Amino acid sequence: MNPFNRFLLSISMVPFASQEWVELKYKNIPANTVTYNSSSIDIKVNQSASPLVHKLSEPLMIEEFDFQLKVSGEIPAKPNEKIGEDSFFRLGLVATGDKKLNWWEKKLASDWVLKLFSMAPKGIGLDKIYFFNVGSQASQLGSQRLHPKSDLMLEKIIAAKKTGTEEVLEVNHRLSQPLNVVALWISSDGDDTKSQFSVTLQKLSLKKSAP
Repeated sequence: MNPFNRFLLSISMVPFASQEWVELKYKNIPANTVTYNSSSIDIKVNQSASPLVHKLSEPLMIEEFDFQLKVSGEIPAKPNEKIGEDSFFRLGLVATGDKKLNWWEKKLASDWVLKLFSMAPKGIGLDKIYFFNVGSQASQLGSQRLHPKSDLMLEKIIAAKKTGTEEVLEVNHRLSQPLNVVALWISSDGDDTKSQFSVTLQKLSLKKSAP
């Protein structure tokens, strides 16, 4: 393979139509208010949290992505907290792997876990959701963790909103290694900090190596 082919990327724009996304809810947590437009998705958070899931038409080997957000409002920051439970925005890449649920695990699993595994093509397992977060403090940039409540979630903060202002964030991120992605998972969370804020997702594109 020509080593320069890695830099020949094809771009896939992610649609914002409501029929392209599934809204999930967490037990005992109020859901966000979501509005779909032709050119954006508007998310209003009021001490709430809920994810949106988009299944790709086919698995894609993703090398890079970019998105544009308008964010208004704040998340109270805790001193020296590297990654908080709440985030203005998380882009999750649902990657294939070896994990599958057996009969007993399906009986015990949360609804969001069942939905996650339903995204995998028949006969294919999952690895985890690789989350790329917009944090509330510049000091958080680069922080990474395996989520303490689930080994299905790995988080890394790749951008941060400035305090005290409405901001448009344009984020481009190249993965350290390509991921074979079957679905996207986006979320904005304010339930833990009792926060109120709004996020408008104005662009989301995925980049993969061209044949």
